[in-house]
Amino acid sequence: MKMFAKLVMLLVVLAFCLPADGEILIFNKTMRGFFAEGELSDPNDIESPLDWDAGEETLSGYLILEVEYDANGLIVDIGDAVQVEYWMEGIHGYYAQFWHYFEVERIEVETLYYGDVVYWVLTDSFNEGFEMVYLMMVRGGNPWMLPTDIYNWEELREIVFVLNGSALWFHLDWDGYSLVEAEKEIYDVSLYLNFWWTWMANGEFDTTKYDDPWDWAENGIVKYWLSEVLGYEEEEVVIPNGI
Repeated sequence: MKMFAKLVMLLVVLAFCLPADGEILIFNKTMRGFFAEGELSDPNDIESPLDWDAGEETLSGYLILEVEYDANGLIVDIGDAVQVEYWMEGIHGYYAQFWHYFEVERIEVETLYYGDVVYWVLTDSFNEGFEMVYLMMVRGGNPWMLPTDIYNWEELREIVFVLNGSALWFHLDWDGYSLVEAEKEIYDVSLYLNFWWTWMANGEFDTTKYDDPWDWAENGIVKYWLSEVLGYEEEEVVIPNGI
């Protein structure tokens, strides 16, 4: 698992997460892109050149969103947002959890041939000067008004089925004027609504095991599938050096 995903753990320190009182949406996530990681060829010589590891990779996981709606069922905010990413190392499967702090814009434009078109644009970013930059932006269009609560079909909510975009991670670690570590990653991001899990997340759950709908979605659905069904092991997330 590359450092790009690990950076997102930093956002849990920066984010003020709202209590789960919105609707829960669960997306299947795929990220395809390029990574390059460089370290000193001689750890005892900060002026030695970097040795690089680079290539293409695909990251898989799930994104859980708590979406806040207004009285008309239109999106107004994103409360909690967490991704659970999984991967294989040989015959062993692992997963890890990372928080996001998404800002959301509901953009409605009038077109000549298609009438009003609505977009969701979700943005998550972090910047620390020239040394560290993280940015993810995804957007989806043409939302449907659907019931997310299976026991209340009269309350409709605006839902986007597909979100696409990009993610960027850039990190340089300097010792004086010498570059001692570098990480550069860029990915295409695709999110597809998991209808079955979203339907489950907004339904009834065992209140003796789970605190609220968010706990149920995160631990009772997504993590249960990965750990109890697939047998994956949760990995502790390490915050990057220098943060």
